[in-house]
Amino acid sequence: MGLTQFDIILDNPHRSYFAGQTVSGKVVISLDRPKRVQGIKLKLIGKAKTHWKESSGRSTTTVSDEENYIDEKVYLFGYEADGSESTLPGGNHNYTFYFQLPEQIPSSFESRYGTVKYYLAAVMSRSLKSNFTVKTLFTVNGIFDLNEEWGARHAGELSEQKQVCCLCCRSGPISLSLRIPRTGFVPGETVPFSAEIVNSSRRKIHSTTLALIQNLTFRAGTHTKKKSVTIHVIQGPELLAGNEEVWTSNDRPSVPVGANETWRLPTQIIRIPSVPPTRLGGCGIIETHYLIKIKLEIEDATSLRGYIPILIGTIPLRNALNLDTGVPVSSGNELLPPEPQTERRPSVSSSIPGYPDLPPPTYEEAVQSKQISDDNINIGDESDAENGRPPEYNAVAFGDPDRFVPKYVTYNSHLIQTTSA
Repeated sequence: MGLTQFDIILDNPHRSYFAGQTVSGKVVISLDRPKRVQGIKLKLIGKAKTHWKESSGRSTTTVSDEENYIDEKVYLFGYEADGSESTLPGGNHNYTFYFQLPEQIPSSFESRYGTVKYYLAAVMSRSLKSNFTVKTLFTVNGIFDLNEEWGARHAGELSEQKQVCCLCCRSGPISLSLRIPRTGFVPGETVPFSAEIVNSSRRKIHSTTLALIQNLTFRAGTHTKKKSVTIHVIQGPELLAGNEEVWTSNDRPSVPVGANETWRLPTQIIRIPSVPPTRLGGCGIIETHYLIKIKLEIEDATSLRGYIPILIGTIPLRNALNLDTGVPVSSGNELLPPEPQTERRPSVSSSIPGYPDLPPPTYEEAVQSKQISDDNINIGDESDAENGRPPEYNAVAFGDPDRFVPKYVTYNSHLIQTTSA
């Protein structure tokens, strides 16, 4: 049988790291008899890719681009200078490894038109035979500190108005205003809001919706592709002609602006789900931006809508932290995923500023996983014929690379103060 196990096992069970942290683990190999090999190496790769097709007339062109962030390699066994093979004894072999991630790298990202992937690839090289290869993906959370963003603490506001005509008769306007107390959030937080709608027209407002929108920009040389995704949406009130309404995320009853009867909605919130941060924390060919969008659907008229840009980070605002939770914290490193205990570990300094009261994060799979399942971008691109798989070894830890779903840092909303809108 020969090779019976070939795995990469990470010490971090979440397989999710902040930029600047150490990725550690072991390569596990089991042989039922000795095997001649050139050597065993482990590579750490991080890269971004964009890729799509553009049509003009009858011709179709594929455009693509790439950025490389990490390309490191360590030799675990063999690889003699003269290229000769060595004998790997039968039995179990564990090779520990440590890689420190760069501090300025973007978050992992998956979509149909672009990806940011980080993975480890272990290769057992053999002369004149197919190499044995095992790969495993992991998530990187790029550093996007809301405390360093000037506008993150500021309130977001909008006011829109639309004049609606009714046949030959002039009708009054429909007015809309929306306010959120700040524009910087992290996954897990809720977005407080207060919307005031005044319908002075003779038309009914069929529906009001509030949505979290993700705008994506992909670049490949001089080519650009944009996509907008609705991450989450909640339904607001209908409004008859001549009525006014205050729609709020607060638990208290909504307050009518005028003397008209108030239509009370059940409590509704917009929670920032597991999504990558704004701008991905520093990718040159893929950008992510977020908006809060409010939209009024008006009877026999075009809709009235408005947008408030928001920032989604990986480090929450200091003044948003709930300091009365009783959660024991001791140092700024609480914001990082827990470093697993091993027999030996190099000293790795963190460039992240201290947050003594920051609650520890959790990790959730990214939303929109169904939309990325058809992503056929191949991250292999190996130039040394590492893609061969031996017939006696079928289990590949890497699995299907096109179905990898990142696990982004997410914070418990109960540990972060929610400011009223």
